[in-house]
Formats: sequence, structure tokens, C-alpha cells
Amino acid sequence: MKISVLMSVFSEPKEWLVESIESILNQTYKNIELVVVLDNPANEMAKELILDYARMDSRLVLSVNEKNLGLSKSLNYAFSVSSGDIIARMDADDVSVDSRIAEQLDFIVKNKCDFIASNIEFFGGGQGCLFSKKEADNLNEVIRYRDIMPHPTWMMKRSVFQCLGGYRDIGPAQDYEFICRAVKSKVKIAVLNKVHLYYRLSSTNISTQKRIYQLYNYILIERAMRKGVDYYSSENYFYKIIFVVVNGFGGFLDSAPCLRSSKFIIGLYRKYNLLSILVFLRQRNILRIF
Repeated sequence: MKISVLMSVFSEPKEWLVESIESILNQTYKNIELVVVLDNPANEMAKELILDYARMDSRLVLSVNEKNLGLSKSLNYAFSVSSGDIIARMDADDVSVDSRIAEQLDFIVKNKCDFIASNIEFFGGGQGCLFSKKEADNLNEVIRYRDIMPHPTWMMKRSVFQCLGGYRDIGPAQDYEFICRAVKSKVKIAVLNKVHLYYRLSSTNISTQKRIYQLYNYILIERAMRKGVDYYSSENYFYKIIFVVVNGFGGFLDSAPCLRSSKFIIGLYRKYNLLSILVFLRQRNILRIF
């Protein structure tokens, strides 16, 4: 069974990109293709590096966007040129365990799953794993208030990506929005409580650079899911207006003045997972938003 691994590259340092690419090409499972989309056409270093790998290993396929399109559109394009029966994800600054693909595929087949993810271990500024065994065992409940399906560890049947129409261009948190649609569509999802990826924490992560913008999107997506409303294309004009406002002013939310004035909130978010706190309070009618 062929596995297509989708990766988008922008401006990651050379050594990070090397580690990431090699961690996929050196997987114990060999029937894979690594589809890389360079979303920064001016990045000649990355282009030459990836082309060098493509010359050495025909399993690597490179496409270069004419202009910066963003993560969602880049991954959707990567899917469109992929040929695998199974689709997996990888980020250009992380490192996969060499048995990741083989073990994830084995889990999908044995458990008849449609869409899975694995645990991650943080490095480069933090330590520990993302979720516990208890959370993994209660995924369907936990996913309603917390994303424990780390994006760069995803693996799914090709039909799942096709049926859901790929990623929506909603800015940060497009992965959580995808998961919510999968849950709503009754896709069989699961998580492996096993570390299959080392997740790099750095100042260049989207979750670091755009943490406030991403937080707003997470809250709105979660709220819409609980209400049974489609955040992206809802006929509910309230959500349409909120979507336009949040995504229109996303850059401002993470601008230097806004970040400085939000220092306390950011600290809470990073240390205590503010999203979970807000949802917890809402669920108990202690705090009402909207």
C-alpha cells in the first residue's frame, strides 16, 4: 500500500529541513512518496536542497508555488498531485521516528480506522508529550474541547481527504476545523498513545507566531461545532461576520502592540492551556462567550 506524505516548506533552516526530509525517506516502510510544496519561491536554498534529495531519491516530488499561498492551499495542492492510497502529514521542522509510517499503517489496518494521529514529544524549548493515555482512550469526548491529534502526525485514508474536500483556508487552526468536520461526518478516528514524532518548539512555529489569532479561531471553531454550526460556510450570519473579522484582523491580533498588551493572556495560554480553561468555564455556565 502506497503512502503519500504531504509537506509544506517555507523558510525553515537548512539543518531542520534536512532532519525532517531524512526522517521520512529513511522510514522502515519504503513504499512512500514525499510530496513537498515550497510555498516560498524566493527560498533558493530550500529549492536546491530539496532538488538534491529528489535527484537521489525518486520518491520525493517537489512543486514550487508561484507565490505564497499559505499552508491550507499548499497542502491541498500536494494532495492533488499525490498518488498514495493513504495520506500522511509531516512538517518541515519536525522529526519522525523511523518506524512511524509502518506502525501507523499497521494500526489503521488492524483497527479499521479512517483517520489517526500519534503522540508527540516536544523539544527545542519544552519537554513532555501532548496527551495522556486517559485522553487517548476518551478521544471522542476530549476532541470537543481540546485538539489531541497533532497535525504533523496525521495519517488517513485517501477517501477521507477527498470526502471532506481537504483543508479550508481559515488561517491558523485549519487542522482542528478539519478534525471537527471529520467527527461530524462520522469518520472513525483514533490516536496512538505512542510517540511517533519529535515536535520542535521555536519562535517560527505558526502556533508561536500567531498564537492569539490561532486561539480565537480555536474557540470559534469549537463553539460552532458544539452548536452544530459550520463555522466556515454557515448560513448563520453571526458566524460569517465573526469569521471575516477574525481572519481579516488576524495579522493585527499578533502584531507587536497587540501582543505586548496581551502579555498576561499569552502567558496563561502557554502555561495553562487557556482554550481548555475557557471551554471548561463555558460548559459549566460560569462564563458565557457570545
